[in-house]
Amino acid sequence: MLLFPLLSTALLFSTSITSALALALPAPRGLSAENLNPHMAEVRATRLEKPIISPPFPDNRVQEKDLQKELKPKRWVSMKWHSGYLPRMCLQHAEINHVDPSKFEVRYVYFEDCVAPWPVCRHVNAKESWRTILQTLGKVPVGMRQYASHIVILAEPHPEHWGAYVMGTVITVFPGSFTLGVLMHEFSHILDLVVLQPYVADLKEYPPGTSFSATRQWAEAIGNDTAVPTDYARTNVVEDFADVGRWAISDLVHRGGVGKYTRGWVGFKHQMYVYERLLCNIIFPKKEVCTIRAYDTSDPVAIGELQDGDAKPNGTLHGTMLNTFVVPPEANERIHMCYPGSGA
Repeated sequence: MLLFPLLSTALLFSTSITSALALALPAPRGLSAENLNPHMAEVRATRLEKPIISPPFPDNRVQEKDLQKELKPKRWVSMKWHSGYLPRMCLQHAEINHVDPSKFEVRYVYFEDCVAPWPVCRHVNAKESWRTILQTLGKVPVGMRQYASHIVILAEPHPEHWGAYVMGTVITVFPGSFTLGVLMHEFSHILDLVVLQPYVADLKEYPPGTSFSATRQWAEAIGNDTAVPTDYARTNVVEDFADVGRWAISDLVHRGGVGKYTRGWVGFKHQMYVYERLLCNIIFPKKEVCTIRAYDTSDPVAIGELQDGDAKPNGTLHGTMLNTFVVPPEANERIHMCYPGSGA
């Protein structure tokens, strides 16, 4: 079961999370996309008939270079797990992708802006080094980062050329795609489903499991614009929201905003403004520390034959003074969104 622990001394998020989260695009290998509510199933299948902005944004590598400079890294320390155990969520994604679970290294990573650690599972043959992974993850704004329960890094490309995908609060990344731009997209999916659920619930118009991006508010923002930010955003409203989020972060941190990249940004300005209005203060909290954490309370799983000294890792949050919010465990089987591999 996943919990959202909150710092009791800085309670900035106090709304309950709906009991059924579900979404979008083809499921990862070994998973079904069943149980989507009818509204989400329709949204998932509907391509946006909007052009991309003109002139378009530059190559993703240009944005990545700027984000790497503009998002300040947080100091981190990591604790290595014994090789005989794996977090249950990491085991699940190893099985989904037909990867030998014994080939994963696991570290608990503490960043200076949060008292709770992140379990990071890296395949031993992954292209990205531990240093690259943790430096990059430490640059993700804490208001985004706090909503991921696990990060999984794989070594083999996906057969359909995915760069990354989200299930529930777990982000899984394929070779060459552990970049800030891709992470902004994936974290935006989690924000869409988790953080903005109270807005959806308050509308009282949609069944449980409906993302904010599938509401009339987001449809109105799209309707008020002449374009969407990228070609991939045309896939459906869910992917549009996530790619708007990717570029909204640049708008917030890049000197001069996204207008410095292209004058075409005005074509999706209403979408970007809605994203920023709802999420800016969450992504960049005033005190620059985590206010809520996705956390896995399930026991670590023993894999293979345990060796002497392979003590069971302790996943509890000692001395953190945290309260908790429950996220339904089924969410981690029913939310899945992928992103194409692009190298950046």
